[in-house]
Order: sequence, then C-alpha cells, then structure tokens
Amino acid sequence: MNNAREKILIVGYGNPMRGDDGAGRAVLERLESNPVFKKGCRLDSCHQLLPEHSEMVAGRSLVIFVDASRADAPGEVLFQELSGCAEDGEGSFNPHAAGPEDVLAAARRLYGARPSAWLCRVGGCCFGFSESLSPEAERAVDEAVSKIVEITQQFKNARSTGEQKR
Repeated sequence: MNNAREKILIVGYGNPMRGDDGAGRAVLERLESNPVFKKGCRLDSCHQLLPEHSEMVAGRSLVIFVDASRADAPGEVLFQELSGCAEDGEGSFNPHAAGPEDVLAAARRLYGARPSAWLCRVGGCCFGFSESLSPEAERAVDEAVSKIVEITQQFKNARSTGEQKR
C-alpha cells in the first residue's frame, strides 16, 4: 500500500520510443533530480495508465498526471483540473484507452479516494518512431517542470500552514 507520508503523486506516461509521446516521462525524469520531490512525493513513470494506478491514488491529497498531447499546439503546456467524475461503467478498465479520469473514478469507487487532481498536457508534433523529443516538446517539458514545481511547493506550503494551525 502507499506510504502515508507521500501525499503527492505525479504520474508521467507515454511511449519514449515515439518521439514527443515520451514528453510525460521526460517531465518525470527531470523532476526526479529536484529536491522538492525528495520528500512527501511519489513519482511514477510508465508506458500507460493501468488499474494499479487507482491504488496509488488512494491516500494522496494531490495527483498530477503528465501526458503528451496531439490536440494542443506543439510546445503548448496546459493544466486541466480533473473532477474524477468519469462514468464508472460496470467496473471495466481498458488500459489501452484509460485516461486520468478513469483512474480517479476507479480510485473513488474502490478506495473512496478524492484527491485534488490535475492533468498536465504537453503539446507535441512528432509522434513517429524516435527516441528524442522535438525542440517544441523539449521547451514544453521545461515549462511543465517549472509549473509542477510551483504547484507542488504551493501545495506543500498550504499543507504545512494548515498543520501548524492545528
């Protein structure tokens, strides 16, 4: 089960063998060396979202999913707050088509989890066979890292202020 002290989960996913599709994982690689993420955070880099991620969400207060996007302009970084209100269906979870809302819905259904959740979309343009990111995606990865550091620091500061008031 989860380490109760790790209240933040950041999941970067995508295929690093398909160019910009690896942007989510590239963000995670850069976060791993940042001291902000050494305590109280779990970083998970993976190929795709799986049912097991719903267990990882349980017990977290903040979850950020990071993925490449074909729908957004190359180099654009967008943050979308997630409600976790995806239709649960009959308990099915298709990992080939699962998105963050599906993971959150499963975590709510199975574990009663209702964390604050965000999707960071990194706009890409090159999704063919390649192990490197396009220049646009590289710049967007840097921007995403900066914003995730900011969000995480704000969350930790608000949390420590709230604990001090108790």
